[in-house]
Amino acid sequence: MRTLLLVPALAPALLLAAAGGSVREPIDDPRVFAKLNAEVTKLASSGKSPLASADRLAQARRPATAAVELLPASAQPLSREEVRARAAASTVLFGTAFKCDRCPNWHSSMASGVIVHPSGVIATNHHVAAAAKGDAMGVLLADGTFLPVVEVLAARTPQDVALVRVDTQGRRLPALPVRGDLPAGADVVCLSNPDGSFGYFTQGIVSRYSRGTGPADRAAVWMQVTCDYAKGSSGAAILDLCGNVVGLVSSTNSIYYSTDKEGDQQNLQMVRRNCVPGKAIADLIGEATSPKPAGPAPAVK
Repeated sequence: MRTLLLVPALAPALLLAAAGGSVREPIDDPRVFAKLNAEVTKLASSGKSPLASADRLAQARRPATAAVELLPASAQPLSREEVRARAAASTVLFGTAFKCDRCPNWHSSMASGVIVHPSGVIATNHHVAAAAKGDAMGVLLADGTFLPVVEVLAARTPQDVALVRVDTQGRRLPALPVRGDLPAGADVVCLSNPDGSFGYFTQGIVSRYSRGTGPADRAAVWMQVTCDYAKGSSGAAILDLCGNVVGLVSSTNSIYYSTDKEGDQQNLQMVRRNCVPGKAIADLIGEATSPKPAGPAPAVK
């Protein structure tokens, strides 16, 4: 059984993309990823990153913040097309520039996140915000704007959740509300950036909630879903059909039927998809700021 965190070790020097919502506006993946790679590398090589690596790692030890108030959750059902459009506007592509131990070149890793407050607060994973290596970190918005990460507001290791703040340059960003009480069996969707694919939209259900089984995450509760995602999707939003963020992509857990004589696992049977529940985001700032919407989540039609 293999568990994979969903940040690729290296991102291709690949970005500016259209929305990808119609045949007339296809996404140009190489341009999108190349733009973020160039911007975050430029920031790191300049030595003028607004958030030094040591400061970022220190701030990632903050367990909570009082600086944010989540938006009220919505109870208004939306079409899947509407949910996708809102998710696309509020999903960001994370880039982290770093140097390896084998060459003098800059490299970058890519991940995902979702805007949860218009002032520039973004929810993502702890393993994204607190990456051991990273001289500069920034995000690319849906319209191609690059914004540097300036602060880690709060983060928790066992639940793999973090809130960071970007310099919005005076802009109000399109944010999504957070809901922490979606029941198992409910329909959900995911918009993420898997392995060089920008703005990939999938749907599924909440399979169950389970407690962590390892020593590092025993205190965590995981949401498991059937939406597809892959490396590069870390921190992407899981949403209900009212457009509320109900979870964040965290990892995958591959289950194989057998192991050969060399110790290689064979016959992949299923992949468990482990997500941070929306409650864990709210817990970083207090559940009282995440009102429960009235009525059940709508079914997919």
